Amino acid sequence: MAGMALMVLVLLGLLGLLTAALWAWSRRRAPRGSARSSIELLERKPLGPHHAMCLVRVGGKVFFLGQGPQGLQVLGELSEGWPAEAPEPPSPSFEGWLQQAATLGRKTP
Repeated sequence: MAGMALMVLVLLGLLGLLTAALWAWSRRRAPRGSARSSIELLERKPLGPHHAMCLVRVGGKVFFLGQGPQGLQVLGELSEGWPAEAPEPPSPSFEGWLQQAATLGRKTP
């Protein structure tokens, strides 16, 4: 009987450790920042292994940043209402160019 109680106690202890480990792991993997954060990374484009361009919104302002081995540098501030112009439509894919080329040689009735 005492052996059974010890086994149940050890099992409960292991389940508690597993639960604590999973909780800690999920907290570590949670997205950085919070809903109350006033800093938002809008986009990041790598330029090489150690350099990147970043768009960051701080409060209501959008900043263009350069990132390198020496740290971050503010390159500029984008005007309010950015982007003001509609983005250009994407260029046709290779498949689109191929279809266009195929229809050029055909005669329409």
